Amino acid sequence: MVRDDHGRFLRGGGGGPGRPKKSIEEQYAECIKRALSAKDVIDVFHRMLAAAKKGDVSAGKLVLSYTLGLPADSVVEARLAMLERGEPQRMQIDVVYEDGLKALKDDETAKG
Repeated sequence: MVRDDHGRFLRGGGGGPGRPKKSIEEQYAECIKRALSAKDVIDVFHRMLAAAKKGDVSAGKLVLSYTLGLPADSVVEARLAMLERGEPQRMQIDVVYEDGLKALKDDETAKG
């Protein structure tokens, strides 16, 4: 692949090999899963959590998205639950926030 002075690809240049086939990617993913132990996963999580607590926003987003779910999913779930309970409609973000705080308090109470 040939580029010009500005980094753009030139016409007529051959493309790269492209993305691997899905079956190959699945094989790679399976190999990685087999190589990871439960302790490895927990160690990585603890390091991400420590980084998040020190202010690493990217680590915080990862930790929260894997533990609480993505915000859009949480909002939809909270909205459905609210409608099923017949509660008056409020801003969805308030419901998610309140439910999240309640879950944290319940968790802390359980840990005692």
